[in-house]
Amino acid sequence: MELLEIQGTKVTPQINCDPIGKISISGRSIPENANAFYGPFLDWIDNYLNTNPNHTEVNVSLDYINSISQKMIFDFFNRLN
Repeated sequence: MELLEIQGTKVTPQINCDPIGKISISGRSIPENANAFYGPFLDWIDNYLNTNPNHTEVNVSLDYINSISQKMIFDFFNRLN
């Protein structure tokens, strides 16, 4: 598994996913196409969960999030559950 780093912009959050079990999302989330933006992140999460991790630390710090981004973040937490 490789590290996933997505640089943040004015409309998308910064996402850092470390296979040792540290995931962080910060910034603003108002992308025009949330499925395209969050797709690689959710794919990474699926692959990460297939490694059967013992411990995962998640830090989310979002200033603003639109409704479609809320769905993507909910999908993320649902997968972790």
